[in-house]
Formats: sequence, C-alpha cells, structure tokens
Amino acid sequence: MTTTLPPRKLDRRIERTITALRDALMQLIVEKGYDAISIQDITDRANVARATFYLHFRDKDDLMFSGMKLIYDQLAREFEDGVTEWDELENAQDFLHVEQYADFYAAMLSPRGSMGFLVQVRAYLQDLFEKSLAKMVPNGKRTRMPIPLLAAYCSGAQIGMIWWWVENRMPIPAAEMGRLAMQISLHGMGWALGEGEAHSAS
Repeated sequence: MTTTLPPRKLDRRIERTITALRDALMQLIVEKGYDAISIQDITDRANVARATFYLHFRDKDDLMFSGMKLIYDQLAREFEDGVTEWDELENAQDFLHVEQYADFYAAMLSPRGSMGFLVQVRAYLQDLFEKSLAKMVPNGKRTRMPIPLLAAYCSGAQIGMIWWWVENRMPIPAAEMGRLAMQISLHGMGWALGEGEAHSAS
C-alpha cells in the first residue's frame, strides 16, 4: 500500500522571498508597464539578489504566471463552491475579483501589458465556464454546440466585457456587470439590443 504524503510547505524565508518578488512585480507593472520591467528592476525593488530570483523562477513571465495561478486558483475555488446553477453567476465573482486588483488589471489590459497574461486569463475563464455549462446539461442530452466551443465563446465575451469595464474606469458596479454578462449569455444579442422582455435573475 502506497501512502501519499502531503505537499511540503515552503520554508518561511523562501515564502517571504517569493512574496516580495511577486509584490515587486505587481507594483512595477502598475508604475511602468510589463514590457519595460527587467529582472534587475524586480530584484532591486524586492531587495533580493538576482541569483536568488533564478533559484525560484526562469524569468519574469514565470514569476507573473506563478502569482497569477495563485490568484486564479482561489477564484476557481470560490466559483466552484458558490455556483451550482447559471443564475448564481449573478454573484459576479470574476468582476469582483477584477475590482479587487483594479490597478493590476488596468496595467495588464493596457498597451503596457502582456499578451501572455490575456492568454492565461482566457484559459482560466474557459475552464470555469466549461465546468459550469457541463453541470447545466442533463445526462444523455445532446447540445447543439460542443460545450468547449460554448465555453470559448463565453470566456472571450467575458474578457471583452472586463476589458471595456476596466478601460472605462468601472462605471457600472461589479454585481450589475455580472448580471449583464449572465443576461447576454442567456438571451443573446437580440435581448441586449432591446428585443423582448428583460429576464429577471432573482
């Protein structure tokens, strides 16, 4: 019989170093844009030696994606714990998440940001949508479109709405953005353009 050991916790000093590097990168992205940042900028801001940086990360992309994975893994857990039906998307976890990290998203979704970041965000959102949509389909029922294709459509639309929202300094509350995103996903472009009755999510 094989016993699976729990993952080892990071040494606190290593954890503090990694946190300092991630915090430094976030600050620098807001200040000067992702492309303009060097490894030296990050290590100077974090007060960490370059050699120490390379013990933990290959490059700044690796540092960014590791920090982003922590954020999005938490978001995924909240989403999966809270969403059992489509109507519950009104909770708008993703918009509330963007609101929490507003400065970071404003920088990353601007011309100073990173295309790799957008690719990663799309992948995470697509995975969340795919899981949620799969729960909505009764066993044995055939869908008109493959669920992964529907999830790709939803994730692209969500990124577009988030991008507009951040670019325009979040003029609509996060919960309302979540409701609007849900409505257009449920009812389509015709509903958004004023055709038919508005659907109540309550």
